[in-house]
Amino acid sequence: MREVDGALGASGYQSLPRWLEQRFQAETGERQAQALFHASLGAALFYNAQLLAEWSLTPDAFGLAAALHFGLVTPALLAIAAFARAALTPLRRDLLGFAVPALIALQATAVYFASASAGSPHYLDLLAVIGILANTSLPLSSRASLWTTTLCLALLALLANTPNGAPAQLYASSLTPSVLCVMMTLYSAIKRNNEARRSYLLDLRHRLRIDEVGAEARHDPLTGLANRRRLEEAARGLWAKDSGHVSPISIILYDVDRFKSYNDLYGHQAGDECLRQVAACALAEIGADDDVAARYGGEEFILLLPRTPLDEARRAAERLRAAVAALRIPHSGGEELGVVTASFGVASADSAHCRFEALTAEADAALYRAKRSGRNRVVAASVGLPKGPKAA
Repeated sequence: MREVDGALGASGYQSLPRWLEQRFQAETGERQAQALFHASLGAALFYNAQLLAEWSLTPDAFGLAAALHFGLVTPALLAIAAFARAALTPLRRDLLGFAVPALIALQATAVYFASASAGSPHYLDLLAVIGILANTSLPLSSRASLWTTTLCLALLALLANTPNGAPAQLYASSLTPSVLCVMMTLYSAIKRNNEARRSYLLDLRHRLRIDEVGAEARHDPLTGLANRRRLEEAARGLWAKDSGHVSPISIILYDVDRFKSYNDLYGHQAGDECLRQVAACALAEIGADDDVAARYGGEEFILLLPRTPLDEARRAAERLRAAVAALRIPHSGGEELGVVTASFGVASADSAHCRFEALTAEADAALYRAKRSGRNRVVAASVGLPKGPKAA
């Protein structure tokens, strides 16, 4: 989020950071390719309508113009349109987009040199129109617009230095406004591309903020673990009728031993820090993408472990119990070791035969037995699935 805000606050013509540019291209590339496809077809129609101007301006070279139109440039433009749909990389789109005005401009230049007609000097205006239309009508990047502008201005300079029989003042009077018009459209193209990135960044920031709000709404602010809402969402997904058969599912329910006395002895701030450290131990036992570690309430925590049999869940609980004791958080009211410990209840079942609430109740009953039998221990529910390795 900070990088996005920084990019939005930067100068309007400053390049995006590389990772943001890559994300912009990845998320908008298909739309840009589709726009290039439609624009290429439109350019082909415009280009062939240009034959009427060539017939009136350069009748002596009309045969060459028609041959280049239908034998070379139009098929090339149609091929560009066909390839444009798959041009998802920026460089490919730039090359294809630049090829459209480049082919038209080069064809116009060839006809100009082949004609001795008095109307041929008006090709200066035609080259300017090609550059203007390319920069304003084609979905060119700033880079491709710069290439197009450079080519059109170079060809304008070439034609202006080869008068082809026309008065020199005609070229001088036509060249200056033509160059200015093409340069203005280059500026517009660069501005348009920067505005497109700014709009994207605004939308991205909005989406990131929504994601952040959603994440905050599903996580416990003290420990950073999932909260009850996220836990229940995960459980509904696993037990949903259309999610398929998930087996086995294990639950580890545990809480900090004698936590009330810890708060009374050390204060609530120390109690909060204790819970944060105990919660951090749970993250080491989260492996699969759909495993969930959540704060269940107060000093109580829960692990929801799909595709985990009872014996493996018991071993995970033992590792977690040892990790909590290894924190060596002093607790003079802890009669067992003089440090903070936790007690664990474990239950496992087939999702088709036991609902989440019933499985949690089984784990809670096992946790109660662990408390009654001396704390700082793991007790597994008496009913579970057969032992077996965790599915990959």
